[in-house]
Amino acid sequence: MSVEKRRFHRINFTARCELRHNKQVYPGQLQNISLNGALANFQESTLSFIKTGERCFFAIYPGTDESPLQFMVEIMHTSFSFGGMKFIAMDAETRTRLIELIEILTSEPDKLRTELAQMEREYE
Repeated sequence: MSVEKRRFHRINFTARCELRHNKQVYPGQLQNISLNGALANFQESTLSFIKTGERCFFAIYPGTDESPLQFMVEIMHTSFSFGGMKFIAMDAETRTRLIELIEILTSEPDKLRTELAQMEREYE
């Protein structure tokens, strides 16, 4: 039996992304996103170079003309070509854009409001 550890709901969203680690750039495809992290698909060999617990730079390209959302992430898990990442740092503009993106995408606005309130309490 699996116990759900996520505190923030995931939203299916496909977009181009990149993971940067040790001066290498690995292109990928975002699969889902939350206020706290993301799941992305990479070429299988990519994740053999990056281990759970390592920190990397991660960029999401949400639209064709938009600048990327950029994060410092911690690799939480890897499976085949998928990597689950926790956002550990982002600038204020990225945080605002992330919230706006998730507000547009979510089918659970009440849950999102609860999560945003929870985040605000944690940052106080």
